[in-house]
Amino acid sequence: MDNILAFSSLKKTQELGRRINREITRVRTTKDLLKNVDIDEEDTIILVDLAMRSMAGINIQDMAKHVGKIPIVLLEDIATIDLRRILQFENSKGKNCQKQLQPELHHSKSGRIDAKRVAEFFQLPLSTIAKILKSHPKTVHKTPDAVNIQGGLGVFLRIASALMVKYGSEAESRVWLNTPNPDLDNTQPLEIIKRGRCEIVADLLEDALLGHPG
Repeated sequence: MDNILAFSSLKKTQELGRRINREITRVRTTKDLLKNVDIDEEDTIILVDLAMRSMAGINIQDMAKHVGKIPIVLLEDIATIDLRRILQFENSKGKNCQKQLQPELHHSKSGRIDAKRVAEFFQLPLSTIAKILKSHPKTVHKTPDAVNIQGGLGVFLRIASALMVKYGSEAESRVWLNTPNPDLDNTQPLEIIKRGRCEIVADLLEDALLGHPG
């Protein structure tokens, strides 16, 4: 049984626990996490709710340095996710694989997902990323790691993580993104992303890794 620790509000953590009938330990800072986690314990997973009002005290890169190979899953909103599917996806990667946090997509100081780095990975203009996030381009350019866009950026991280697990390099990942896909009516996945339908691409990739292709 997975030992689940979650960075989220008390209310959402309790609601998720009731929804899946599982005990979830709520943590509030990286320091708090280290008091509650055993890096040698198997079947442990850390959830980070990107919809939290404040990310103060949470630095993803710093956290990753201290928890070994324990999976850290960044969620767009812990209140709406299908946790059983997430756990199945994480377990499918294998316990000995490197954690797919994609540190190159995170801001070097805050540790939050950086919209500029996301734009570089997907080779899209920052203005396109801002449009998908329903934010103003100037705002995203000024603060690419803003707390209020972390939820929207979370799905880009899901896509990048799944691509790197499947293909192992940014170059091959971009080939997949720009190749017409029969599961998307022969549309390029990147075109689906540009239309703001990122969840479709993320689900397609994760289902493929789980052995349930579309």
